[in-house]
Amino acid sequence: MIKNKDLIITRTPLRISFFGGGTDIPYFFNKEFGQTFSVAINKYVYVIIKTHNNYDEKYRINYSKTENINSLSLMKNMRVKSILKYFKITKPLYISTISDIPANTGLGSSSAFTVGLIKAILVLKNKKMSREKIADLAFKIEHSLKEDLGKQDQFISSLGGIRHLIYKKHSTEIKNNSILKNQIEKILKNSFLIYTGQKRQSKNILKKQKKNFKKNFYNLVQLKNNVDKFINLLKKNKDIKSIGYLFDNSWKLKIKLSDNVSNTKINKLYDNLLNNGCYGGKLLGAGNGGFIFMIINNKSKKKILNKFKNYKIFQPKIDYHGSVILKK
Repeated sequence: MIKNKDLIITRTPLRISFFGGGTDIPYFFNKEFGQTFSVAINKYVYVIIKTHNNYDEKYRINYSKTENINSLSLMKNMRVKSILKYFKITKPLYISTISDIPANTGLGSSSAFTVGLIKAILVLKNKKMSREKIADLAFKIEHSLKEDLGKQDQFISSLGGIRHLIYKKHSTEIKNNSILKNQIEKILKNSFLIYTGQKRQSKNILKKQKKNFKKNFYNLVQLKNNVDKFINLLKKNKDIKSIGYLFDNSWKLKIKLSDNVSNTKINKLYDNLLNNGCYGGKLLGAGNGGFIFMIINNKSKKKILNKFKNYKIFQPKIDYHGSVILKK
């Protein structure tokens, strides 16, 4: 039953994937368990939905494009179409989205949108679903679109906070990381995100990585093992430099997965950041564009940020709320 709701707004966080990205994809974790360590950050995707009585259009969908259609079968946005079909939405609806950060930049905006829309539709239908089930449904819907995407984005967007996730064929385990909160906040104080100025379609990069799966298997296992190494460094309260070096190690492994993970411009920027005092970092998301996450001594940050002032840079903070309803 659909309730009479004038306007529903959800806010869903983006994320930084620290370690283990690539091992949260079914073709890996169906063979060997995968794991990731990531944090939700204070940059968001907002989803707005509104019922209406405009007889000239049944659905108006605003994202990077605008669709005005009278039949769900004509909808081109497959994420929206799949969610509306799943929940059997037939009532006329306006759907719009706004993001703090551009799409296709490696921060998980597509899955944040999916999670946010599911949460809004649940309010519309007066239904309840746990955060874990919302994440799992978001993954199943996206995976049904034949995209070789990972599973961490839906969970970190829905749950928020600091998350160590373990992926197995028939389950996803959420580990408790409350004891690591202070160390993670310290890492973020000694870090920044820098925009490469390039966007990309992650599905094209992930498709190529899948083709190279047999060749990449050993490197993916190493990327998975770096999650354990990272947690051990945190528990031993190791210095920020050691953590930066581990990020650098993961980035070098990631580059080996496919020749389109990086490019000349990104390599040059990353090396320039290292040469100016950064300890290590990684390009976020599938690769070939978006944001680079860098670790640095906080005392040197002002000097480096001034040197790279022509780039868009921000320091992230942790979002502990996950996907929330702002208005209903």
